[in-house]
Amino acid sequence: MGLGKTFQVIAFICKGLEEGRVRGPSLVICPSSTLDNWMNECAKFAPSLRAVAYCGSQAERLALQSELQDEGNYDVMITTYQLATGNKLDRMFLKKRQFHSMILDEGHMVKNCMSSRYKWLMQIRTPFRLLLTGTPLQNNLQELVSLLTFILPQVFAESQPMLTNAFKAKAPVKRSAGIDSDDGTVDSSVGDSGAQTPVPPPTVGSVDAQHIEQAKTLLRPFVLRRRKCDVLNDLPSKTENIIHVELTPTQRKLYDSISSDSIVKSEEIRQKLMKLDASQMETTESSEKQATKRNGGSWISTFMDMRKVSDHPLLLRSRYDKSMLKQMAKLLLQEPDYADANYEYVLEDMEVCSDFELHEICSSYPRMRKFQLPDEALLDSGKIEQLKRIVDECISRREKLLLFSQFTTMLNILEKVFALWKIKYFRLDGQTKVDERQGLIDEFNSKDNDVPVFLLSTKAGGFGINLTASNVVVIYDSGNNPSEERQAEDRAHRVGQVKDVRVYKLIGANTIDEDILESSRSKQLVEHMLWF
Repeated sequence: MGLGKTFQVIAFICKGLEEGRVRGPSLVICPSSTLDNWMNECAKFAPSLRAVAYCGSQAERLALQSELQDEGNYDVMITTYQLATGNKLDRMFLKKRQFHSMILDEGHMVKNCMSSRYKWLMQIRTPFRLLLTGTPLQNNLQELVSLLTFILPQVFAESQPMLTNAFKAKAPVKRSAGIDSDDGTVDSSVGDSGAQTPVPPPTVGSVDAQHIEQAKTLLRPFVLRRRKCDVLNDLPSKTENIIHVELTPTQRKLYDSISSDSIVKSEEIRQKLMKLDASQMETTESSEKQATKRNGGSWISTFMDMRKVSDHPLLLRSRYDKSMLKQMAKLLLQEPDYADANYEYVLEDMEVCSDFELHEICSSYPRMRKFQLPDEALLDSGKIEQLKRIVDECISRREKLLLFSQFTTMLNILEKVFALWKIKYFRLDGQTKVDERQGLIDEFNSKDNDVPVFLLSTKAGGFGINLTASNVVVIYDSGNNPSEERQAEDRAHRVGQVKDVRVYKLIGANTIDEDILESSRSKQLVEHMLWF
């Protein structure tokens, strides 16, 4: 959020070393995208601090383990969540170290006490733990119990089940809610015509309000909170515009066929959605395909299909029918890459591919190019049409834009779309190499760089990085976790920003997007009541 959390931790470590209160090195665990930034900040603000980055290939990490056996050789070790909780050798190495303190950047990543990440990190021995986060509440009050237990297990471990049960209730939103924030955000709703409409105020049940008051009392001794409005008086404003986008005829026809033909009707999906945590709906594209293979679809599969169609119809398979797939599978077997493949297996895999994925396969092999989709298919989405208007306006005003999506395949489509528009872009997602990420960020932020668009996955690109060269943020598709989106917005709206920031959320009109937005506002309301 740009409030100086990194700087404060560096100062805390340095002061402890200076006064002799810190005995042993500190461990900082952060998202992959921010590791280089942590190293840079240590070098900038405390050049005498001996900071080492525990990262690299497995061979490089094994070499580092030998160098770092003696805790007296360094003051701070910085690594990523993936490394700290992934490979067994890495986990065992960290577990055996005698750290004085453990700092988790984006500490809400241990919100689920049942996750393997939480359990592995709890095994690292340290007398002091500190969580840094701009969004401690992601879904519900139970997560706060997990965070408190993590930092003070000796205090909260025994009472965790009781506290978790006490905070089970969720706050229902009775009407769509616009939440005043602490960072100057203006909330409005915008239709395709561009007219803004007022957002009605929220309401919440009294029982839930009682739980929130209990949570406030519980948290007060353990939370130090800094708000933008308290410390960044000169920060420009942030305006949020919710744009309800009409689907194209192709999209609407496909969307209606899914909602009417599904084994679970859309109204039931809406009811389930309101009870669903973001952690429960984080179905990856690959795992959802496997679920479809196993049972031919469930309510969560239908829900995901509805989300995808609202984004772009090419995220599903509707243009390639079974007869086309059979022809394509036979042609594919003639390619050297598939010389040893089985026809039935190839066909089965094709059946769970999206139109875009099949289009990409056809583009890769000359004998299959007759099955490629026309360029018009890439542009056949209401959100793409709306995005073009936003991008054109940004370019005409010499502004830069951040474009976030939950789906990596959607980012792949957007790459093709920007190529058709002849607009340059950068891209960062979970597959971007760690040692390349900071270079992309620095280049985009450079005054000499004229690339106007940065494509980012909401998860990989939404945490801890500074992209203040941009002052326009587009949330292409919303998830059920409003904190993730706010984090994404804050890549631009943070210290160092000199322009007013505009945020555009693209919502498919009369689609599941509107129900996701409603569910998201319910969680925003709980968070608002907790901190104000």
